Amino acid sequence: MSNNGEFFCEIDVIAELANAHGGDRSKAVEMIHCISESADAAKIQVFTADDLAVEAHENYELYQELALSTDDLRAIIDAAHEDALYVFADVFGDEGLQRIIETDIDGFKIHSSDLTNHRLIEKVGREDKPTLVSAGGVTPMEINEALSRLERVTDAPLGLVYGFQNYPTKLEDAHLNRLRNLIHKYASEYWVGYASHVDGGTDDAKSLPAWAVAVGADFVEVHTTLDRSQEGPDYYSSLEPDAFHSMAAYVDRVKMSLGSNSLDMSESESNYRTNHKKCVVTTRTLSAGDSISEDDVVLKRPAENPKTTFRDIDDVIGKIVKQTVEAEEPVRTTDVEFRVTATLACRSESTRLYGKPLQLVGEEPILSHQISQLRKVNAIDEIVLAISDTPSKAAFIKFADKNNLSYIVGDENDVLGRIVEAGRTSGADLVVRTTTENPFLFYEAIDRVVEHAIAENADLAVTRDLPLGSFAEVISLRALHRAHEFGEDRHRSELVTSFITEHPESFDIVGIEPPETVRRPDVRLTVDNPCDLMLVRELWERVSEHDDPYDLETILQYYDNENLSTINEEKPDGTTPAVVGQSWHIYAESDERMTCIDWGDSKPFSQ
Repeated sequence: MSNNGEFFCEIDVIAELANAHGGDRSKAVEMIHCISESADAAKIQVFTADDLAVEAHENYELYQELALSTDDLRAIIDAAHEDALYVFADVFGDEGLQRIIETDIDGFKIHSSDLTNHRLIEKVGREDKPTLVSAGGVTPMEINEALSRLERVTDAPLGLVYGFQNYPTKLEDAHLNRLRNLIHKYASEYWVGYASHVDGGTDDAKSLPAWAVAVGADFVEVHTTLDRSQEGPDYYSSLEPDAFHSMAAYVDRVKMSLGSNSLDMSESESNYRTNHKKCVVTTRTLSAGDSISEDDVVLKRPAENPKTTFRDIDDVIGKIVKQTVEAEEPVRTTDVEFRVTATLACRSESTRLYGKPLQLVGEEPILSHQISQLRKVNAIDEIVLAISDTPSKAAFIKFADKNNLSYIVGDENDVLGRIVEAGRTSGADLVVRTTTENPFLFYEAIDRVVEHAIAENADLAVTRDLPLGSFAEVISLRALHRAHEFGEDRHRSELVTSFITEHPESFDIVGIEPPETVRRPDVRLTVDNPCDLMLVRELWERVSEHDDPYDLETILQYYDNENLSTINEEKPDGTTPAVVGQSWHIYAESDERMTCIDWGDSKPFSQ
């Protein structure tokens, strides 16, 4: 376990002082002395009110009263060191960090509300001290990103701590099976602990930490207070000194505490995330047309925390404001402009049908038909070809130059990487993606899908149950970056969104149910073999004679009325091709978590 064991192996129990001291230095020191014989370390929370929240937040004045000065922190840490205790500091912002680094602190903890505060995470990491990362009320992807950010700047030991405060947290929300899952996933590289937050006045509060150790936790973190009857700050889950001493003896109720082993957050945990998560808020009033700079925004807890707020400052820097956003208000996805790029992965080396994108349908190649349809989409700002670095690349480069298209050339085996690079070079926020062997897209719906992706703050939005070959996915470039960084080689194939759909707990996926007239997953309109090519040529011959412009409903009418389905019912070798391509537009694995929007609930798109 590398150098993690050199530090964390000395720690079994961390006493969480939190804010039970009420901002009183002498009380905090007394708390340290009372738990020194039963704990290996203490943890204190270091913040200013401005680190935590906007002034409109209901607890802003309370945060001011609870904040500890640098001198207070020194006295508390000195008392702990005299009692042979390590001391960790929960750091909530730059001002608190500046205070604590002037002391002899032993280590840090990144609170769950700051797991997308990457600037703070990296500043903490540069102090090069052991650091714990909160794993409660956050997604697995946020955990991975926080650890990745720390490992870029420090070689110090790192650990995870699962648990969340719900004032108090119910026993059924302890979810030790999720702790077990995190241990299975991360224990080979990091020490994993558990933070108990059940009612401190119950027997469960004394036994639950022992259950967590039985599940596999390397250490536990437990709140403490001098007198619960005073009902001071954070008393809800705090143990008095005697109860703190005896908590390790309780192991008989372990089975009762074993909740879900899913990595999905429970409803209570989601509520906790909503109530505690910081988001991007403005430092001044922003007007329509303003370009957001780093000085314009910070991460804070807002008065209200809607789903459409941004969690990462990097996601808004450089964006153009569409409407006035008052000072200390969250920046929502609907407040800013999004740049949308259609990215088309191009290659010719198919064993089933060579040169599919450049095969002629009528007088133009399939790729030309796609470009023509995509250029009718108002939301698309640019079309970029993501060309495979193979002998056929010259043909696609020539095509791009002829059609005044941007392009990039990349690894043949890394389709996802090419899509990401195409989006990055064009400055995209959202990527519209389809495959280049599809001449008949449901292009007339793409504007609406983009609107829903923005309105729902989605990582992936897609129209479901369409004919195979007519889909277009709308994906955030941020999600594609994460899929490329954290996925495996199989996720970098032409199944570009497979990592996203396999991890619905970390990505927001929106599925739009199309009108019944085009809800035809039984139909193949993609070109994967010569029989498919024959079909789309027959369809084009009929459409081009009568309909300009044409739409998917018209295509399907010809398909049905002319009885053309028999053309590609079989491949040339007599075998039956796949009809319903679930990996493209059904997303069966993510159905339970997908936000589904019926076409009838949407406002009509502009023709």
